[in-house]
Amino acid sequence: MWRGVYLARYSDYIAVGQLANLVKVPDEVPLHVAAMLPGGASFAYSAARQSDPVVRSFVRLVGQCNLLIAGAGGLGLWLLKLLRYIFYDLVQEKFEEHLIVRTLDAVRTGVHVIYDFASLPRTMTRSLHCLAEGGVLFIGGLSGNDVVLPIKLMAKNRLAVIGIEHGTIEQLKSLIKLIAHHNVEPPEYKVYPCKQAPLVMKQLSHSEVEGRAVLDLGFDLPTED
Repeated sequence: MWRGVYLARYSDYIAVGQLANLVKVPDEVPLHVAAMLPGGASFAYSAARQSDPVVRSFVRLVGQCNLLIAGAGGLGLWLLKLLRYIFYDLVQEKFEEHLIVRTLDAVRTGVHVIYDFASLPRTMTRSLHCLAEGGVLFIGGLSGNDVVLPIKLMAKNRLAVIGIEHGTIEQLKSLIKLIAHHNVEPPEYKVYPCKQAPLVMKQLSHSEVEGRAVLDLGFDLPTED
């Protein structure tokens, strides 16, 4: 469905198997923002919701919960926004952001919960060594790599590794409402025309894009002379 957009030369139709999976985008949500929600944003929202009981358990038992986002890229930007909203009641006056080069130097007591969407062998190994006793590592597995886990360390410190579930249709609907009501603001993003896709991919591979990159597949409307 294209809200108020008349395509002069191209239209794309997608068959929806179940109407329950069709989610209307409200007028308050720009289409460029809506394009980011079903994939990355929903994945990040699922991670935040999945970790909710773990975070609150640490706060209840030890009085705090140190969170770390490993390799915070586009998914990490969404996750940071969503964590601020979900745990607002816990951290409204104490939420601190750090760009951490040496994690244990910044968090001497260790990290209680780590989110690693890429789940590279290097980042997973480092994350497990940074976790405090009883800590939990949430992984997305996006790299597709197999990882050898330090079982001895995990058993000694009672560490857990949990796979992040992909967002459900209900979570997507909830996320859209949060965006529409301005409870959560999307991270910084820039819109590029589709013809610049090769350039954008090159810039992404060199970490030259700040925030999220959105490709616009639309066509310019013909102008009247």
